[in-house]
Amino acid sequence: MTDTENFRPRDGRTRLVVHFGGHKTGSSAIQETLHAANDPKNGFLLLFAGHPNSSAMMQNAFLRPEKLLSIRASEATRADLPAMRDGARRHLRRIILEGIETCPRGPLILSAESISSFVPEEAEAMVAFFQDLPVDPEFIGYIREPATYLRSSFQEILKLRMPLNPVFDPTGCTVLPLEHHAIVGILDRCVGPDRVQAHVYDRAGFPEGSVVRHFLSALGIDSGALSPLESNEGMSQLGVKLIYTYRRLGACPFANRGPRRLENGFSEDLGRLPDVPFDLHPEVLDQTRAVNREIFDWAGRRLGRPFPEPKAKSGTGIRSEADLLRFSAEDLAKVSAHAAGFGVSAADLSPDPEAVAAVLCRIRQTCQ
Repeated sequence: MTDTENFRPRDGRTRLVVHFGGHKTGSSAIQETLHAANDPKNGFLLLFAGHPNSSAMMQNAFLRPEKLLSIRASEATRADLPAMRDGARRHLRRIILEGIETCPRGPLILSAESISSFVPEEAEAMVAFFQDLPVDPEFIGYIREPATYLRSSFQEILKLRMPLNPVFDPTGCTVLPLEHHAIVGILDRCVGPDRVQAHVYDRAGFPEGSVVRHFLSALGIDSGALSPLESNEGMSQLGVKLIYTYRRLGACPFANRGPRRLENGFSEDLGRLPDVPFDLHPEVLDQTRAVNREIFDWAGRRLGRPFPEPKAKSGTGIRSEADLLRFSAEDLAKVSAHAAGFGVSAADLSPDPEAVAAVLCRIRQTCQ
């Protein structure tokens, strides 16, 4: 659905556009661009809940208790959840009502890619909440081709210390079906497909290759005066191998814990080490496409166009845990130089992944 003329507010309500993201589809670029130009004079108002990405607020407001507890286990107990939910809903209600006062015709834009993982019960609670306010909600998001989604999500999972993705098990070289498109069907059933814009994420098909410009155009907003802040496209292959090794074998108490900002900064530094861009082996990509054939068929029907075919160089990329834990002399030289920049000795560095993990732990220890 792309015809913005069909997305007119009903019953005099203010237009509310809910951007559900879609994992690894340029959500950060969209959020940062909207935040930098957040003024009704630019044709929209981004609802700001302390951060351009409202994912945490939407999780607190609508996730099922057991799911929310699994995410907030380090900061909350089950007894805390009702207060977290009620507080998040009060906050959301307040910023929506304030947004209506500031920009009564809208569109108000709420961006939270955490919505892309909502199950039906959570999405229904969210929609019911919006329907109790003087807004007319519509939804927009992007769906990535399965193989490139798997490649991107594997990097993100490592960087953010999330449980390793069960749909790609590098120890067993196995790939299971994905469900990253399910939110579209859930929202279709909640509000009707005429209120849900779902697009293929394909930068080659976007204006100037920009998902931000495509997003604004799809909403009928002039993007000419805005400067899109495009996000990066991922980590180097060496960076991914090092982060995996650190998480898998790092024998230090903070290897998978500690302040998130420090872990993220540490991982981002590793991800920028020079090497070819991270990719999965063509055999893994082929397997991903094979087990997700239904999604390819679905895209043609629901998104209005097929997914682009991913490109991979024959014989390159990660296929197994052995690939992730294998380091060449060139790799080790880069790690040694990186360690030296932190004043860390790499005298004991060797191709043994345990030795690599030990050096990485010493580097991490300097990050305060």
